[in-house]
Amino acid sequence: MRDDAILEKRERAMELYEEYGPLLTSSQQRIFESYYRDDLSLSEIAENLAISRSAASESLRISWEKLEDFETKLGEVRYKKAIREQVEALSSSKEEEQKAAFIALKELIRHGI
Repeated sequence: MRDDAILEKRERAMELYEEYGPLLTSSQQRIFESYYRDDLSLSEIAENLAISRSAASESLRISWEKLEDFETKLGEVRYKKAIREQVEALSSSKEEEQKAAFIALKELIRHGI
């Protein structure tokens, strides 16, 4: 995997975790945080938690799938990202772009709430 692809996956993981992490079990949270936030290897996680490396790997895989599933069903990360993009566009110096961003933001809020 390329370095930028790895970084993108890590950023995606943390975005999803920030939004939906509390929906994981405490064990899944601990393993997910150790791997993505603390940058521990699966072997280090397994040793720290007195579990097998394959158990740590399986927990990480299941957690990732759950987080992606929550996002597919709820779309909170996607929704908040769209809102942030439109707010940034509002700071544009061009009046046309500001109007378009305001209308888009208004629609996002109307349909998202």
